[in-house]
Parts: sequence; C-alpha cells; structure tokens
Amino acid sequence: MIYFLAKILNINFFLYITTRVALAFFMSLFLTLFLMPKFIKWAKSKKANQPIYELAPDSHKKKCDTPTMGGIIFIGSVLISCMFWTNLSNIFVICGIITLGAFCYLGYKDDILKIEGK
Repeated sequence: MIYFLAKILNINFFLYITTRVALAFFMSLFLTLFLMPKFIKWAKSKKANQPIYELAPDSHKKKCDTPTMGGIIFIGSVLISCMFWTNLSNIFVICGIITLGAFCYLGYKDDILKIEGK
C-alpha cells in the first residue's frame, strides 16, 4: 500500500527495500508489543490453555495456565505490516504471504485440537 502510494507521489525514500524492511520490522514489533498483552488477557479469560499431561514432570505442570495460540499475534502483525510496506504485485511476496498463512492455519488447527482435547 505505501509502496504504491510512494510510487504515485514519487517519494523515493519509501521505494528503497531497506527502508521498507526496517519500517515493516518496527511496525510488526510495535503491533506485537501492543496486541500481545490484550491477547494474553483474553486467552486467559477464555481458558485457552495447552493441556498438560497428568504424568508429566512437575516442571511442566507449572505451565498449565500458560495460554496458547500466541502465534496468531505474531503472524497477524507480520501480515498487516506486509500489506503496508511490500510490493504486492511481486509474485514472491504473494507466495510468501500465502505460505505464511498456510502455516498459520496449520498451527491454529493444531492448537485448537489440543485445547479441545481431540
């Protein structure tokens, strides 16, 4: 989005890939830092914890209240940042976003099945 806007307005600073990578990184970082505490609070209220096997060592049983599915925030932040800062007409960017989305879906399904106990 910003890439095309910079091209239209002829702002060369935003056309450099190093600039866009740095800005995308910081945007993802700040989105993650902003959203993660809210997600943790929400996940704890919904009891979205990863189950711990009853015969597991005591060191693992301490983690029973740790919420799962935090990767959604990381992936969401990266995808939002990609939508802003990448050249969406580049086939490699599209393939990367599709691959990232597919792995996110796989992780989501894995965590949901763990939570539901299936």
